Amino acid sequence: MEQIRNENKTMKRPKLLNEYTLYEIDNLPPHRIKTAVVGELNYTIFLYTDTPHLSGKMEISHFSKKWGGEGLYVVDSLAHLGGNPILFTCTGSDNESSKMLEYLANAGVDIKNIKKVPDGNTPFRLLFIERRYSRILLDVNYTGVKKLFSVRNFKYEDIINGISSIHVEGSLINDQTIDEIIYMLKYFTNRGVSTSVTQAIGRAGINEGNLRKIINNLNIIFVTGYKDAEDDKILKTAEELKKQSKSLTTVVFVNPHKTFIHHFNSLFSINHPSKDSHKDSPSLLAGSYMDFQHLFTGAFIFFYQKRLPIELTGLFSMLYAKASKRREEKTGVDAIKKMLHRYKIIDSGNNSIMIQ
Repeated sequence: MEQIRNENKTMKRPKLLNEYTLYEIDNLPPHRIKTAVVGELNYTIFLYTDTPHLSGKMEISHFSKKWGGEGLYVVDSLAHLGGNPILFTCTGSDNESSKMLEYLANAGVDIKNIKKVPDGNTPFRLLFIERRYSRILLDVNYTGVKKLFSVRNFKYEDIINGISSIHVEGSLINDQTIDEIIYMLKYFTNRGVSTSVTQAIGRAGINEGNLRKIINNLNIIFVTGYKDAEDDKILKTAEELKKQSKSLTTVVFVNPHKTFIHHFNSLFSINHPSKDSHKDSPSLLAGSYMDFQHLFTGAFIFFYQKRLPIELTGLFSMLYAKASKRREEKTGVDAIKKMLHRYKIIDSGNNSIMIQ
């Protein structure tokens, strides 16, 4: 653990960073990474209507479906980058979960620790969207087998050999699971394994009491859920989290256009100004913003374990998440290389990197 912390140092670099970053991505440390992820699998059904809803009735013109869940996106990033992920979760025994498990297995994810609940249903979300104004009329969540989740169902002690990191989805940490998750985190930290959680700001976040109970068993917290959060609010949150912990090394605030990394006593930022409108759209509200954050999280866990300078860890993670959201033909590290050829990577000074 100390070795990883000590080698994530600040780097000295030239103004234009493309040549340097391409060299680094071509010469990643060769040591093997194996990551355990405790996270959810779910899916969303989008139902589009052209008719007013004042009568209480809606006519659906068409619909679509999308897989989701932090667990899926984090292990997907890790698998494509070479992180050898193991997913701990529970799903239903329905057709949708079977398709997701087949996809994950083909991607290289170890799915042997995924529990299928007999006659259970995978969590899903229904979004009724008015096409004309691109707004959500109704948002319905079905928790399904999520309410049955418990890490006691998994023999995580059996996979400790070779594990270098474990990540836990914050929405699975609640009053019913907190004690068993504390025990699990202590089990891994006592064996030198890096630990992290996601703290979503909003309804899916870890409550303050439970966060206080686990924070001294964490190395990284990924803070998600901000859209256009003000910088001073982000910095204040980082300081509060760091004050609460004796062991926390890194707080990462994930945003598609500006990501902050509070590492030890220094603050770094990765900036990618976008011409895209900030106006909400059905896809944004339905999770594309959070999907980006989860893809970033998986990539950050991978590069953090590669012991790169923390700025490079953030930069490569942002580029990977952007490439994945664009559905580039190339995947994994090759997708990042393509982005490094497409954009200028500039040292803006004051621990800040600009993607242009």
